[in-house]
Amino acid sequence: MGESHPEASCRPDGGSLFRPLYRSGWLREGRLTDKSIRRIIARRGKAAGVGGRVSGHSLRVGGAQGQIEQQGAVARLRYGK
Repeated sequence: MGESHPEASCRPDGGSLFRPLYRSGWLREGRLTDKSIRRIIARRGKAAGVGGRVSGHSLRVGGAQGQIEQQGAVARLRYGK
């Protein structure tokens, strides 16, 4: 029924990068939907104790802000500013 072992997830044939799993851990055919990705992000945010709504956009913004802060810290270390 279109199952493959979890280690087969890195497919050189251009298949989906993020694929759904059966509860047993075996890969399912197809790809994760945008709805399933939103649910995963929300569930992981809640499990991590993040208050409020967590979305793909908030992850991108947080990553960008962290990068900016890190660059500022590096600049202060390098140039004493």
